[in-house]
Amino acid sequence: MINTGSQDHRWLGNDYFASRGIEIIAMQRTAETQKQYAEEQMQRMEGFLKKRFKGTQAKPASKLLTNQPARITLGGQQLELRYTDAHYPGDVWVWLPEQSVVFSGDLVYVDRIFTVLPWSGVVNGQKSFHELVKLKPQFIVPGHGSVSDVSKAKRDCGDYYVNVWPTPPVIIQLL
Repeated sequence: MINTGSQDHRWLGNDYFASRGIEIIAMQRTAETQKQYAEEQMQRMEGFLKKRFKGTQAKPASKLLTNQPARITLGGQQLELRYTDAHYPGDVWVWLPEQSVVFSGDLVYVDRIFTVLPWSGVVNGQKSFHELVKLKPQFIVPGHGSVSDVSKAKRDCGDYYVNVWPTPPVIIQLL
C-alpha cells in the first residue's frame, strides 16, 4: 500500500493493513510528516470517533523511498512517486505511465473546493499541478472527488491555486 500523504485519512489505517502482512510504502518526508502530526491527529480523531477509534494505532509507513522522483515496480507495474507538498508537507502523487493514470493524492480536488490549511503549500501546489499537466494523463484519480481528466482537474482545482496565489511572491530584503 502506498501512502500519498500525512493527513489522518491518508495513513491512520496503516496499522490495520500492516497487521495483515501488507507492506506500507511512502516517501521519506511523507513518513516524517506522519510522525510529526500523529499525536494531534490521534487526539482529534479519538474525540470525533470515540469508541469507533479504539485500537487505532499511529503507524507511519515502514518502507521509505528517498529518491525524487522515486521509481518502483509493484505487481509488474511501473510507478513513479513525486512530492507535491501541496496540502500537507510530504504529500505525493503516484504516476502509472503505462496506464496514463495519476493518483494525485491531495494535490487535486474535484467536485469540491480544495482546503488550504496553515501548513499547506499553495505555491508548491501550483508548481506540482503544472508538472502533473505535463504528464498528459488520461485519467486523474483525485484526492477528493470523482475520477477526472486534466480539463476538469484544471477547472476545479488548478485554477483555484492561481486564484489563491495569483503571482509569485516578491521577497524584499531590508538593508
